[in-house]
Amino acid sequence: MPASWTTAIPSGLTREEAVIAIAGMLSKAAVATENQTQTVFRFTPFGGRIFEQSRQAGMTSTGWFLEAWDDQLIAAGFQHKAHYLRVSIRVEVAGVVLSISDSKNLDQAGGSIHENALVWVDALELDIRRTLGQAVAVKKGEE
Repeated sequence: MPASWTTAIPSGLTREEAVIAIAGMLSKAAVATENQTQTVFRFTPFGGRIFEQSRQAGMTSTGWFLEAWDDQLIAAGFQHKAHYLRVSIRVEVAGVVLSISDSKNLDQAGGSIHENALVWVDALELDIRRTLGQAVAVKKGEE
């Protein structure tokens, strides 16, 4: 099992804007709290538009959802029947790093986990790449 998945942040997008875009993508089913909305607008002048654009694009194609987020770490959850998976998404200057932080009924032990979990995390990583690309397009349209 890979210890982590890493995705580069596209040039032209800041770390903070990447956090906003990813949280927006995952929050389709969640309503941002007042505190989170204030955080979005604190980052960049158009942070709210990135968040909303990512949110309107829909929950990820694979059913991931937002569990929690702040300006450095996002917790994403996934539920499929009796299986549950949580991934920590750290957004660093060097890129976005995904790692499995918790699971239920996926035979996680030591460095191994059920292969379906790896497929689901791969799909999440692809959704994040798409979302970051869309956020760059939104930003370029603002300039």
